[in-house]
Formats: sequence, structure tokens, C-alpha cells
Amino acid sequence: MFKPFQLPSSPVAQIFRLEQKVYHMSGKQYEIELSTSAEPHIIMFEKATTLEKQGRKVIHLEIGEPDFFPPREVIDAMYISAKEGHLRYSSPSGIPQLRSALAQTIGKRYKVSLSQDNVIVTPGGRFAIYLCFAAALRNQGKAAIIAPDWPAYRECVKFVGGEYITLNTRLEDGWSPSDEEVSGLLDQGVGSVVINSPSNPTGKILSKETVQRVAEIAAQKGLTVISDEVYSDYVYQQSYYSILQEQRCRSILIGSFSKCWAMTGFRIGYAIAEPHLIKSMSKIQSLLLTNVPEFVQFAALKALECEDALRDNVQLMKKRVEKASATLSKMPLSLHAPEGGLYAFPRINKPGIDSMDFALQLLEKKGVAVAPGIGFGPYPDFIRITLSQRDDVLMDGLSKIGEMLNEYDRLGK
Repeated sequence: MFKPFQLPSSPVAQIFRLEQKVYHMSGKQYEIELSTSAEPHIIMFEKATTLEKQGRKVIHLEIGEPDFFPPREVIDAMYISAKEGHLRYSSPSGIPQLRSALAQTIGKRYKVSLSQDNVIVTPGGRFAIYLCFAAALRNQGKAAIIAPDWPAYRECVKFVGGEYITLNTRLEDGWSPSDEEVSGLLDQGVGSVVINSPSNPTGKILSKETVQRVAEIAAQKGLTVISDEVYSDYVYQQSYYSILQEQRCRSILIGSFSKCWAMTGFRIGYAIAEPHLIKSMSKIQSLLLTNVPEFVQFAALKALECEDALRDNVQLMKKRVEKASATLSKMPLSLHAPEGGLYAFPRINKPGIDSMDFALQLLEKKGVAVAPGIGFGPYPDFIRITLSQRDDVLMDGLSKIGEMLNEYDRLGK
């Protein structure tokens, strides 16, 4: 059985080796690479879709994709723009109309002055993350990441030849890093720091004081703050403080149309930064893929006008998160209730638990797919549950998780 990671005495600057682990599912043996840079939620998604092709019914709680669709106006706008001939090459940075609209919308929200020169349109938030590191990490630079974290950060850092260190926050602290931990993390020769609020996977919203502390140290040391704010519309329990409200430090904000407007398949996101950083990112994007399709950009432009749909989506997710949190609190789990986002990240209260094994058993025996916690850092006894399914499907999935928790001991695990 997989021996779980022992959490280090100091949460700062821990880098973990790749390990090979063997698991069994449906009588077959799976050798899976596990590390803090692995993406087990993708592994689970692939295994879940394989079961579906075999005729099994699967409840997908592993992938961060809303069950609802984009507003009808968005789909119509994409069709109309294509019909009108918006099918050509465009600027690598994005069409001026969308860049200006994003600058106006985000600038108004956070009461900051932005222009289209501060904006680049990217094929999804994931590629915006890659562009950040490709532009900001030079000469094998080092990035600091606050965990639990989306594994793409670590993968992108390594892909551009950089290194990363992590600050591993704790459930017992409400996933909040202390000032001392933040200071210690950023005092280790890093060139950039990644923050994510609301968090994927915990749903934690960083406090205004924490964001200000990061910005203060970044300004003192000349660091770049990369702030993933993809879930910033999904805020449920407190006010939200954006890195753009901190003018004293150099920053890059990451945004996306995938979550709040449910435009996952459109592959469109954006970044907001100083013009010279936008130019650097645009050069890289031009080299690799030229531009986001024009008709997709016009669809995103229309999405910015669909404020009623956005509010409805946020209220829908808020109700789901509250209902799911109440249900999970009755199980043998420990959970810091999500303050935003689409996910719950509970710890399974069973000694020696291996969440990858649990997730595979849950998928095979109950037909429910969740993401093992090991993909988000040294959290082998946690699972990430995506809460973006309609109520009956979500509650059915949570009920089956409860059943699996009760049966797991009897399986000899």
C-alpha cells in the first residue's frame, strides 16, 4: 500500500521527487507517476471516459467544468461573426475590441486605469499561465508557489527551464499562510510568486492583508506577482481583493471565460500586465500559435455584456457549494468550507489513506470520479470534488462518496 508523504516540519521550500506507484482497478495493474507536478485529475478523467465507453454510468466530479452552457447570445455572436467573415488572421495580442472591453470591464471593477495595451487574449487561462512564466522566468529563474495549487503552475515552470519552491499551507490554518511564511518563501532568491484566489482546489480566498503582504515584499525585492484570478467571479463568503488593486508591485493577472461563462471548449482567456510584459507574451504567442480565432474572440466580447447570466451562474454555484459543504460535513472528512470557486478539498479521516487508491476504488465500485489530492501538492489524504453538476447528480455523487468511505475499511485498505 502506498505510504503517504510525511508533511515537513517547515512548510516552506519543499520540492518532491517523482515516484512510481502501482494500483489495481478492474483486475488490471496501473503504474502511475505521482508527484506534486502530476495531474491525477486528468488520469481519473481518462479512466472515467474509458468506463463510459464500456457502457458504465459515471458521475464526473473530477474536472472543473460547469454543467451549464454559455449564454445563447454568446453562441449566436460566434456564429454571426463567422458568417460575416471574421475567419482571418488577427493580432497575436487579440482583436482591439475585446482587449479594450476587457480593460474597461476589469478596470471599472477594481477602480484602476487600464488600456488595451495592458491586455493579451490567450487560448484559455492555461496558456496565459505558460506565457507568464515564459516571459517572466529568464536564465533558469525560480518561482514561488503557495500550495495546494493547480499542478499546471509547476509543469509550466519546469517546461520553460525554471525551478519552483512551495509554501504548503494547512487545513488547520484555514489554508491561510502567515506573514512569516510568506516572508520566508519570498526570501529565497525567487523572481516571481504565484497566488491563486479563489483557490483551485481549496476554494480559499486570500485575505486583503495577505495579498498586500505579498505585494509589499514583491515591490521591495523586484518580484513579479502572477495572480490566477480565473474564479474571481465565484465569491461566496467575503469581499474580494485583486492584485490589480496593488499598484506598488509588478503583476500579471490571469483570467478566463471558461468558468463563469462556461466557455471551456471555446479556449479563451486573457492576461493583464504592464505593456512591456504584454509585448513579450505576445511575441511568444505569435511564435507558437499566431492568434485566438477571431470568431471566438467576438463570442467573448458578447459574453462581457451578459451580466445577468453571469450573476445567475454565480448564485447557482453558491447554492451548490453551500449544500455540498453541509453534506460533506456529515461524513468522516475534514473540510474548510469553500469561500469561492467550484471545488471542495476535504481530508479523508482514515489513517494511512491513499487518495489515489480511494479515487480508483470509488470510480470502479461507485461510478464516481474525483481528483486525488496528491496532484495539488503533498496532500495524499485529500480529494478534490468538483461541485459544478446539477443538484440531483451532485448529491448522488456525494452520497456514493459517503458509501465508499463507509465501505473502504471493509475492503482492507
